[in-house]
Amino acid sequence: MRHIHKNYFVPTLIILLFTSVNISTVSAQQATSNYMQVEPARWTQEDVTLQQQYSTAYKEATNAQQQFLDECKTLPTNQRNDCIASVRLTYNQEMAAIRLKFKK
Repeated sequence: MRHIHKNYFVPTLIILLFTSVNISTVSAQQATSNYMQVEPARWTQEDVTLQQQYSTAYKEATNAQQQFLDECKTLPTNQRNDCIASVRLTYNQEMAAIRLKFKK
């Protein structure tokens, strides 16, 4: 086995780590910059009225339920039904809380 000289290896490792950190920081900044340019203005508008707040809460609960149901579909058959039942129970509880909060 060939031994790498310590004085060569450590500085090289430090340079590689420093370079990879800088590259990932630049990539993250570019991705954030690109995302902010594409983001519709309506996403940054705050919900002012109760109807808007209710609508947003309803959409978020419904979308979360769909995401979790999609994840349940990837499970083996013997676990899928329990997962779906759990997701539906959680959704029903969230919707009850939303209705109570907004008196709907």
